[in-house]
Amino acid sequence: MTPVPVEDIDAKWQWIRKGLEQVILRARSDWAPEDVYLALKQKQAFLFLLGQVDGFVVVQRLADQRGPYLFVWAIYGDLVHIKDSIMASLREVAVTTGCRRLEMRSPRGWERAGLGWRVKDVIYEADIWKD
Repeated sequence: MTPVPVEDIDAKWQWIRKGLEQVILRARSDWAPEDVYLALKQKQAFLFLLGQVDGFVVVQRLADQRGPYLFVWAIYGDLVHIKDSIMASLREVAVTTGCRRLEMRSPRGWERAGLGWRVKDVIYEADIWKD
């Protein structure tokens, strides 16, 4: 994984935005690419390129009652052939930033990928509306 300095984000933004749009569609997420852009520019999230031109990952260092963790906000690209390398790199970033674990949200069953992910919670959501 290669970190992208904040001053280089604008030059890559159109490609990143298109990838984020695909992530949003596949994961049925309710955030917008501009949310990621703002967080990256404010250094509240960090962008890493994966492989030569394979894809990217956006992470945030967050904390809860169990301590700091590295949240994988978005991961995009043709990554199957480098999945083990990505996990090793994510663990390294987590350790380097003082995090105790990795966390992500996905509608898919990542526990079957053989990369160490396990289901922690299932988040249910209900819309509220007036009749």
